[in-house]
Amino acid sequence: MVFIFLLIAVLWGGPAIAQEKSLVDILQAKGVLSKKEAQQLRKGTAAKTGGSDQQALINLLRKKGVLEEGDLAQLQAPPAIVAVAPAPATPEVTHWLSHLESKQLETQARVEAVENKKPAFTAGYEDGFFVRSADGNFSLRVGGRVAMNTLYQQEDTTQNDSFTMDRVRLYTEGFLYKYFQYKVEAEFATSSSILRDAYLNVTYFPQADVQVGQYKVPFSYEELLSKRYTDLVERSAVILSTVNPSRDIGLMVHGRVVGGFLNYQLAVLNGSGQNTADNNSAKDLAARFVLTPFVFQKDSLLSGLNFGGAVTYGHEPKSKSIFGTSPTGYQFFKAVDVRGDRMRVGGHLAWFSGPYSLTGEYIYTSEQRQKQGKNQVDLSDFVTQGGYIGGTWLLSGENKIFNKPNRPLLIFLDPTGKMAGWGSWELAARYETFSLDNAGGSGEPGALKRNTFQAARLGLNWYLNPWTRVSLEYLYSLYDDAKRSPIPGHHAVNSILSRVQVEF
Repeated sequence: MVFIFLLIAVLWGGPAIAQEKSLVDILQAKGVLSKKEAQQLRKGTAAKTGGSDQQALINLLRKKGVLEEGDLAQLQAPPAIVAVAPAPATPEVTHWLSHLESKQLETQARVEAVENKKPAFTAGYEDGFFVRSADGNFSLRVGGRVAMNTLYQQEDTTQNDSFTMDRVRLYTEGFLYKYFQYKVEAEFATSSSILRDAYLNVTYFPQADVQVGQYKVPFSYEELLSKRYTDLVERSAVILSTVNPSRDIGLMVHGRVVGGFLNYQLAVLNGSGQNTADNNSAKDLAARFVLTPFVFQKDSLLSGLNFGGAVTYGHEPKSKSIFGTSPTGYQFFKAVDVRGDRMRVGGHLAWFSGPYSLTGEYIYTSEQRQKQGKNQVDLSDFVTQGGYIGGTWLLSGENKIFNKPNRPLLIFLDPTGKMAGWGSWELAARYETFSLDNAGGSGEPGALKRNTFQAARLGLNWYLNPWTRVSLEYLYSLYDDAKRSPIPGHHAVNSILSRVQVEF
């Protein structure tokens, strides 16, 4: 800011100072004034607008932020002058020069400090490839998974032995401006890509997050669990049938209160399923509550206990009901026409302690069949009910964690291809049952013959490392109606299922 010294020199030296070089020329040479601004001052633009040349220069420097109010207070209006020659530095001028240079350094330091505050971004791999700001307010993670299932049935079944690409998914998720969480996930295992998750979750109030978009219906314990972390190759029949489709479009408020003692989800949904426009103005309501009563007792055997209940209610125009599907994909009860109210009620209990876990769930559904009979007579409600109970044991000693990857103590293959151990091994067992009927045997109009599916399941999971899993399962199934069995005329069926899964 040496130019201010020149202005002061003008005030002290006045018109008698020898003029060799214009002040405007000096300021232009120092980059304070642009060529266009210097030309306008030389042409006396200020005089044309009713001001002096020097006043025009001062006004321009003030507008550009070069002169501050404190600097202007030290200047006295001198005669109009725009050309000066270097003047001897008086003590006053030297003092001002030192002061202004100090202010210049201070301003520069402030600018550098602001620039240094810009968040630095880091990138790497941590359960997915990520880019994240140093303050954590912005992040982006890209990942996916591929899973292939194998089905082997005993002879004479109507199902074919097969290899199936069960999952080919890619997703991106992260945070924007600290409180805005997002996720977009697509499925490529089908003939055309299908959008799965697509939502924005506002996390400003941890006790009441607000989520909008397409996401899983807050109802079933096992359905809300990612299939990457399910105990067996496939979910239970009651889940596959009654929570189908598993996703919907809507708005949800959810959160954890009292330190996680209570978790809740309250949602308003279309009720038509994923990627589907609503076909009526009525909306589905869903509510789910989970209690962890011993969450604060970290050393207690019951600290990993949680239980809860959920309900969904909606009104649907004429559509198709729930249908019965086994874990092998066999349809043992066909859908029927329904119209009217649809209600689902469910409850679960889960317990985790070290390498052990126990889980159980029960679901009841009721769908009205208004005007579905002859002469538009109301038929009996279509009713389904079922559940499962089972457990797991990590033989290699790792802790079983809900909805999180299992990290073997000694992984089979590390990222460099080195074998450190035999990975992690887990046993899983489950009993399940699922019944579908229309008040069968009651004599009510439209009553259909019930069919009940029961199964005993035993599985072995091998986790080579945190991102690779191989599962093998034996499934023994019983069908109440032998005519609707994979082996017509036989109640019992034996099946072998397997799964190879890699995620990144």
